[in-house]
Amino acid sequence: MKLLCVGEAFVDQYFIGTTTRVSPECPIPVVRVESTLRLPGGAANVNANLAGWGVEVHSITAPAGIKNRLMVGDYQLARWDEYDSCPPFSQINLNSLPYSTEFDAVVISDYGKGFFDSLSLDWLERLQDHPFFIDTKGDPLRWQNFSNTTFFPNAKEFTQYREAYNSLASVVYKRGADGMEYLVKGQPTYFEKARSTRPVSVIGAGDTVLSAFVFNYRQYGNVRSALAFASAAAAAAVSRTCEG
Repeated sequence: MKLLCVGEAFVDQYFIGTTTRVSPECPIPVVRVESTLRLPGGAANVNANLAGWGVEVHSITAPAGIKNRLMVGDYQLARWDEYDSCPPFSQINLNSLPYSTEFDAVVISDYGKGFFDSLSLDWLERLQDHPFFIDTKGDPLRWQNFSNTTFFPNAKEFTQYREAYNSLASVVYKRGADGMEYLVKGQPTYFEKARSTRPVSVIGAGDTVLSAFVFNYRQYGNVRSALAFASAAAAAAVSRTCEG
């Protein structure tokens, strides 16, 4: 399997510690940071998942920020982001991009940080005959020139662009603890229940669903199989602590 992954890459950084007392300055815990963990996020997470399953991944990504989280046990006490923006596609050296069109599919991870400009869409149109799997925070109709597409909105995104998503032929609606639905022109076709009974953190769950669905679907061509695999992968992702 050979995939092209395009999108905005993050670093998920965790400061992991313990606490035994409350600050005398204000009612917040005093945390003793004992370790730091850096993991790929966004398109980098999608890339890592696919590569881990043995996929040949060609990527076009740009750094979009560092998401810092302060953790005590399974609890996230604070989050702060560094620079939280992304250079646009137009600033990339186009001579460095893979010009081969021999991909099995194109995977888009669009967090709305500024990477996808008009040039990016123009460049990607050379691949519009390929299947596109798109997770976008913005209006999905921006991608309407790409006919063979599957979208992956969460509940917030689906609600915001409900009319648009109800007009699309292939949508994996991520409903969190309520599972996932596969919609065709707004009509529920398949439903897959959530498998996690004890979610620790939802960080990266959307990236996991996207990469797992694409991996399984491109192998077997079966939506129900892909939904089941994505649900199992998401359950594993949300049930683990940042230490494992």
